[in-house]
Amino acid sequence: MTQRVGRLLSALVLLSCASVALAQVEPAARRDADDAVPLKDWAVPFEQLRAKVMETEPRLIAERSLHPAVNAVPSAASHFITVVPCRVVDTRNANGPYGGPKLVGGTSRSFVIPGGPCAGIPVAAAYSLNLTVNLPEANDGFLKAYPTGSAQPLVASLNFNANETKGNAAIVPADGSGSIDIFTNVNTHLIMDINGYFAEGVVTNLTAGTGLTGGGTGNVTLGIANGGVGTTQLATGAVTSSTIANGAVGTAQLADASVTSAKLAAKVFANVTTGAQSNAATTCTNAGNLSSTVTAPVAGKVVLNVVTSTFINHTNGVQNEVDFYWGTSPTACTTAATFLAIPTTLPTGGYFFPVGATQMFSVAAGSTTTFYFNSQRFGTDTIAVSAAGFAAITATFIPD
Repeated sequence: MTQRVGRLLSALVLLSCASVALAQVEPAARRDADDAVPLKDWAVPFEQLRAKVMETEPRLIAERSLHPAVNAVPSAASHFITVVPCRVVDTRNANGPYGGPKLVGGTSRSFVIPGGPCAGIPVAAAYSLNLTVNLPEANDGFLKAYPTGSAQPLVASLNFNANETKGNAAIVPADGSGSIDIFTNVNTHLIMDINGYFAEGVVTNLTAGTGLTGGGTGNVTLGIANGGVGTTQLATGAVTSSTIANGAVGTAQLADASVTSAKLAAKVFANVTTGAQSNAATTCTNAGNLSSTVTAPVAGKVVLNVVTSTFINHTNGVQNEVDFYWGTSPTACTTAATFLAIPTTLPTGGYFFPVGATQMFSVAAGSTTTFYFNSQRFGTDTIAVSAAGFAAITATFIPD
């Protein structure tokens, strides 16, 4: 007897726990089933855009207004983009821009579709909507949907009676911000779902070397798969600094390691023709006032080359030498790029000598560096750098 009572109590406890568990999950599982207007997909009423419409139900007359009325359809060439059905408006919810309170009869209410709870919906020429009323408060109700700021259409998108739950699919044009107005003549709840939109700017032709042609206005977005644009799609020199806006290509547009030396040719970053005559000293100086400033778009190397001249006032029997350097300061003389030695046997007099020097430096991405062409004299001769008042500097950037 005691064992039977114990088993009965255990069964009652298990049943009680199971009932609690069911009570916890039942509302979530039944939410859609209990909703008088569940979210589901519907057929887009493209027939509303046709010049002739065969009406099977005279009361659903929204399509009758779309082909003759002003602002009834997108005015420019457009294409339809489908989206996963999403609920934009439900006035049964708490008060808010896309919730309650219910619509008030005799007034209109505006809804900016791109600003609603459905992510990724852009400003568009028109939207594919399913408009449903729930529990209207009077008979002979009607609802109109139209672009914000436009005149109301002469006919309704939906007709209904008191206490009905009734819906209708409609293609509703919007204003320039993606806003539409809803007007109803009786108090009622509104549920508005979306499953697509019409985007203007239709590409009708793509010709290599010519570009895009077609009707419509506004921006055109082309999706390109990874690796879809290569050397066979771009002619040599097709993309230059004049065709890319300043700042248009940054880290958000370039994947890590997507730009390599194989994809970027060496670039002549600066070509300087400047200089002034000044004498080389026995200490490291920027004789000639020669320099070049380079900003590196990515990490790489800068190859600096200078072609200039020197004037030497030589005394026979005197040994002289002048060394030339590239450095990152006007007193940097670390590794000589070239040198000029004057033999003692050279007769006394003034002489011009050409000088050319090349050196390479590593630079960090985004860095701006000024490179100086410096010199240092050994001996007693007077040696003037860039005595002719001319120097040509070329700085070539090579990405890593």
